[in-house]
Amino acid sequence: MGNWRTYSLLLCGIGVSYLGNWIYLVALNIFILDMTGSAAAVAGIYIVGPVARLLTQFWAGSLIDRVNRRKLMIYSDVARGALVLLIPLLSSVWVVYAILFIANVAGSFFGPSSTYYVTKLVTPEERRRFNSIMSMLNAGAFLIGPAIAGVLIATTGTSLCIFINGITFFFCAALIALLPDVSDEALQRRQPLSWNMIVNDWRIV
Repeated sequence: MGNWRTYSLLLCGIGVSYLGNWIYLVALNIFILDMTGSAAAVAGIYIVGPVARLLTQFWAGSLIDRVNRRKLMIYSDVARGALVLLIPLLSSVWVVYAILFIANVAGSFFGPSSTYYVTKLVTPEERRRFNSIMSMLNAGAFLIGPAIAGVLIATTGTSLCIFINGITFFFCAALIALLPDVSDEALQRRQPLSWNMIVNDWRIV
């Protein structure tokens, strides 16, 4: 039971983040369409994310392998939350794209870090149940998030939906900060991270 009190913090943070992401995705599409009146500009949203991940993930592992994953998850969520909160204040679609690009770069560090953290935090005996609950949260957010977004957009507009997503990142970061670090003997044996080391890893990749 004690383990599940810890797991519940992580599940709660991830679940709220899932919900916020779906609310935000619907609102962002309409926000860009209202800003530009162009369907092509909306399509640009779905280009920026993959490009950012493509340019980041092939070298991000070099950093992820050499730092504290829990702290990296926190920093990633805080960065994404701050960036998302800026979007409703912007009037240039190109600046929005730049913000989305940076936010997706930060997200490229969160994904692998969270996978490793969950694997280390959750015991093998409880992992199947944990993953089932996390999948249920993701599916539930997929169903409920767009519905909530529709109601909020109809009553208040897109800005509130985007602000909600920014706040969910901070909420998730706060819950992760309450979680314990996981042991990583390999990390303790590695050399301290340096710029030359990252460049060398990038050349190898």
